[in-house]
Amino acid sequence: MTIFLDVLGLIPATIASGIGSDVQRPLATVIVGGLRAGLKTIY
Repeated sequence: MTIFLDVLGLIPATIASGIGSDVQRPLATVIVGGLRAGLKTIY
């Protein structure tokens, strides 16, 4: 459940297009991908 909420919390950073998104988007994409892999491994 924690992983699911973390992914939901990082979705806005993943799809952001405003100021500073050029730094946040790649990092958020990697984190969301890792959390999805962890979620897939657990379930």
